[in-house]
Amino acid sequence: AVVARDLETTGHEIISAVHPHPTLSEAVMEAVAEAYNEGVHLGTPVKK
Repeated sequence: AVVARDLETTGHEIISAVHPHPTLSEAVMEAVAEAYNEGVHLGTPVKK
């Protein structure tokens, strides 16, 4: 999260980055994905 902030990374760049499982960076990526309604773990509706 600190590196992303320092590099002024966008939310979509965080989502598309590679995240090993399970790590803090993966949790940050999932949180950002949910903020953009692109998450897969909290029951985000399927886009039609």
